[in-house]
Amino acid sequence: MRKIHVITFNSKKFIFIAYGFVILLAIMMLNLVFLTSLTAPISAFSQGNTEKVKLAIIIDDFGESRAGVKEMMEIDKPLTFAIMPFLTHSTEDAENAFKNQHEVIIHLSMEPISGKPSWLGPRPIMNDSPDDVITKIVTDAFDNVPHAVGANIHMGSKASSNEKVMNSVLNVIGAHKCYFIDSKTSEKRCAMRIAGEKGIPCFENKFFIDSTQSKETIKSQLKKAANYAIENKKSIAIGHVGPDGGAVTAQCIKEMIPILEEKNIELVYVSDLLK
Repeated sequence: MRKIHVITFNSKKFIFIAYGFVILLAIMMLNLVFLTSLTAPISAFSQGNTEKVKLAIIIDDFGESRAGVKEMMEIDKPLTFAIMPFLTHSTEDAENAFKNQHEVIIHLSMEPISGKPSWLGPRPIMNDSPDDVITKIVTDAFDNVPHAVGANIHMGSKASSNEKVMNSVLNVIGAHKCYFIDSKTSEKRCAMRIAGEKGIPCFENKFFIDSTQSKETIKSQLKKAANYAIENKKSIAIGHVGPDGGAVTAQCIKEMIPILEEKNIELVYVSDLLK
C-alpha cells in the first residue's frame, strides 16, 4: 500500500519568517535612505537653480603651523585667509596670500571659556583687558598682518560675549574701514549688534567644515554650506590649516570646486558678500 505524504502548514513558522523578511527589508530601505542623504544634499535644493549664489570660505589659523599652508595657497579660487598676528609666519603668510590673490583678514586671539592657554598664542585679548591694551593689540595686529581687510575671532567664547571688549575691538576695525566676522564661538555673542550700531559691516559664520581629518565629514559640511548658499543666496564657512584640517581640507575644497560650479555656487571673498 502506497504511503500518502501530507504536507502540513505551520502558520506560526510562516508568520515568523514573514516578520523577519519585513524587518530585513526595512533595514535595507533605511540604509538606502542614509547613503542617499550623504551623496545628494546639494541636488535636493538645487533643482532649477540658474542664478549664481555665493559661498565664502575662510581658512583660519595661518601664522604658525605649516600643515596645509602650501596646499591652500595653491587653490586657484578666491579664499579668505585668517592669519593670527605676532607668530613666526604671520607677515610671511599675509604677503604670500596676497601674492596668490587670496583675501587677508586678522585672526584675533580672544579669551575662551575653556581651552589650553597655549592655544591662544601671543598677546590674546582677555576678558579683563583694559580698553587701551585692546586698542594697542588690534592696531599692532594690522601692522603685523599686511593687506588685511577684515578680522575674525580665534577661540574667544568668553571675551566675544563681553560688550566692553567687543566695543574696543570694533572701534579699531571701524577706524581701518574693515569688516568683521563673528565666528560664533559664543551663544551670547554681541559683535553683530555693536557693529551694526557703529556702521561696520559684520557677518556671522554659518558652518565649521573641519576640525577633523575625515574627508567624508569635511565634504558633508561643505555641502551643507552650499545648500545654505542656495537657499539664502550667500553663505560663509570656516576651515583651518594645521592639525584641525590642513592639507585634507585643502584637498576636499579642490575636489568640491567642480561640483559647486556645476550647481552655480561661486566661491568668493568675504568682501564680495558686501556687493
